[in-house]
Amino acid sequence: MQERIRKLCTENHISIAQLEKETSIANGTISKWGKADPKVGTVKKVADYFGVSIDFIVYGSSEIKEEIQYKRNKHDA
Repeated sequence: MQERIRKLCTENHISIAQLEKETSIANGTISKWGKADPKVGTVKKVADYFGVSIDFIVYGSSEIKEEIQYKRNKHDA
């Protein structure tokens, strides 16, 4: 999960610290997700920020990502 978030941050040119600040998540929270389960509401904040599903953040399904990309492209058209 953390790796997917890092990748999303890289793709969007922001740091994890900036993501936490912009989503009102306490500093250092995401780095703790490797040792402790996050709250669903907090994962939702991250998912909403990037416009992806909670399932993508948690499970990283490529099918979900492709569906999201399709929806984005359709929306942008």
